[in-house]
Amino acid sequence: SDVDNVDSDLTFSVSGNSNVNVSIENGIATITPTADWNGKETITFTAKDPSGESVSQTVNFTVAPVADIVADKATVVEDTPTIIKVLGNDTFEGTDKVVSLDTNNGPANGTVSVNPDGSVTYTPNDNYYGLDSFTYIVTSGGVSESTTVNVDVTSVNDAPVAKDDIATTQEDTAVTIDVLTNDNDVDGDKLSIESASVPKE
Repeated sequence: SDVDNVDSDLTFSVSGNSNVNVSIENGIATITPTADWNGKETITFTAKDPSGESVSQTVNFTVAPVADIVADKATVVEDTPTIIKVLGNDTFEGTDKVVSLDTNNGPANGTVSVNPDGSVTYTPNDNYYGLDSFTYIVTSGGVSESTTVNVDVTSVNDAPVAKDDIATTQEDTAVTIDVLTNDNDVDGDKLSIESASVPKE
């Protein structure tokens, strides 16, 4: 402040800000770092009154790094464990990144595990197809961030399950057997007989 002038009479300027944007309004400075930058800068603020007298003050400004991680999408085939490289679209300042799983937000229709290289393996539940999701956490430079992986499990045509049938008849008497009644198809497809044969005695 200036004992001879009110703040509205003062002219403010700033220097040394290479990686941060500084705006000053009514004597209040707003500092905004540029996107994806972290580090330290020494910023000098100068106030000048109408008579030309000025005073400067230096501020050491630090922007801490964060792990910039982005949500992932993956397509998985039914009944097939699949490796998802979740770090492929993420940005880190260092190499000390550790991937872990959010146990409170795991997949509802499958399982997931972390591999030594930071990728994860997602395995859908047996015969499940549809949408699923889970959350993973990345810790780098002492900072942890989390995001979601959305999984689309595509269906495959599973083979029907046939069960043995038993029928009894008298000699020289034909018998009708509905062999499909105890068979099933997990996909709900209609069953039909493609071929039949009589074993040799």
